[in-house]
Amino acid sequence: MPTATVTGALLGLAYAVHADSLRKHPAGVVGCAASVLIGAWLANKIVEWDQKVERRKRWMEDGARKQQIKAPPNVEKP
Repeated sequence: MPTATVTGALLGLAYAVHADSLRKHPAGVVGCAASVLIGAWLANKIVEWDQKVERRKRWMEDGARKQQIKAPPNVEKP
């Protein structure tokens, strides 16, 4: 997670500097800080969502495995 936070913060900073250069005025401290915070927050959320998906996938696989174990011996397992 710390790597995602740093990466998101750097991407937010790069976005702020690039957007300010396109508008042809110096980068504002508040704008840069907001972009850094939003980038870090979004990167952490993406990592969190990915972890939730992986946990849910493992949970579904474990449930399917338990169903196969409980199947009667005369039934073919898929």
